[in-house]
Amino acid sequence: MTIPMSKKSNKILEETVPNTLHQLFMEQVKLTPDNIAIQYEGTPLTYSELDQKSNILAHKLKHCGVGPECVVGLMSYRSLDMITGILAILKAGGHTCLLIPTTLKIACHIWLAIAKLE
Repeated sequence: MTIPMSKKSNKILEETVPNTLHQLFMEQVKLTPDNIAIQYEGTPLTYSELDQKSNILAHKLKHCGVGPECVVGLMSYRSLDMITGILAILKAGGHTCLLIPTTLKIACHIWLAIAKLE
C-alpha cells in the first residue's frame, strides 16, 4: 500500500491509512478479492467470501445492538467460523472477548464477570 506524504511537512496523511484490523482487511479485499484469506483443515475462504460471511453476521449483530463500547463474548474452537465471528464483531463496532471452550468453567465465569457480559 502506498502512503501519500505531505509535500510541505513530510507527515503521513492519517486519513488515508486504515487504522483498525477490519479496515486493513477491507483494503486487502479490494486488492485481492479472489486470493485465499484463510484456510483451515483443508477448507479455504477467499477474501471476498470471508468478507461476505462476516458482513452478514455483522449486520445481524448490529440489529441486536452491538456497537461501540459493546463487548461480545465468542465461544469457539479454532475454525473458519471463529475468524468470521471475530471479524463480524469488529465490523459491527464491538469488542471481542474470545472464550475457549476447553477453558475451565471457573475461568469463564471470571472472564464474563470482568467483561460484564450478559
